[in-house]
Amino acid sequence: MTAVKKKTGLTSKQKFGLLLIAPSFLIILGLMIYPLVYSLGISVFNLHITAPWLGTTFVGLKNYLSVITDPDMHSALLHTLFMAAVGIGLGIPISLFFAIILNKKFPMRGLVRGILIIPWVIPGSVQGLLWSRIFDSHYGALNGILIQLGIIQDPVSWLLNPSRALFLIAFASLWGAVPMMTLLYLAGLQSIPDELADACHVDGANWGGYLRYIVIPLLLPITLINLVLRTIDAFTMFDLVYVLTGGGPAGATQVTGYYLYEAAFTKLNYGYASALAWLIAIAVTLLAIFYSRFTIKEDTAS
Repeated sequence: MTAVKKKTGLTSKQKFGLLLIAPSFLIILGLMIYPLVYSLGISVFNLHITAPWLGTTFVGLKNYLSVITDPDMHSALLHTLFMAAVGIGLGIPISLFFAIILNKKFPMRGLVRGILIIPWVIPGSVQGLLWSRIFDSHYGALNGILIQLGIIQDPVSWLLNPSRALFLIAFASLWGAVPMMTLLYLAGLQSIPDELADACHVDGANWGGYLRYIVIPLLLPITLINLVLRTIDAFTMFDLVYVLTGGGPAGATQVTGYYLYEAAFTKLNYGYASALAWLIAIAVTLLAIFYSRFTIKEDTAS
């Protein structure tokens, strides 16, 4: 008997499939993988951009240590954590509240849902210009309204107060983020069967019990997504800070995203900036893992 020869190599269908995904793979390789690998490489070098005749110097982990020990970076990190805390602590309950309202039937509900998404689709730089007109100390809308209501007598320089400016930027960021978070919660609410609400009503549970024991546990995956998205936005925020305050006053609104921009494009320290970018990515990843473990634990306990 002759031995049966095993087929080796790819079939024509497999080759055709690889041919179809090749363009997408090349795009991903060029736009994502290569920049990541390149930034990781230059993070261990001092490129001497301002003195190119010196060439490049290998410094190992010195850039990473410089980031970790930099006092200005510590301040930027604290400001970023504050932005994340405001985005999470206020954004999640507000978004859930809006989603519950929009999930109910009322006249022109579709129009209201469409209007809700407008702040989210506006680019961040345009949002910054809008809020700069609102917070302007001379002809801003906020001062005009408060003076008309008699709450204040003279115009207030809202963005020149260090303790006030950071919260105002956090509020402006929240204005643009709540619509997307609301839509995610709304999609989750629409996936909850009506039979669960009927069963809660039969068992004598009120609306608060339905929210606590049905809605919140079933929306934990959506909450996890919102937690991660708000954290990423806080660590990478640039446009609002750039337009509204430029990191001021006195560095009071300096966040990691803007600090990264200054390190790379103002100070031209690309090795330091690359190390900072990788540390930000690692920090966001660790926080996402923590959020995931926390929500899974809560889901299991419920």
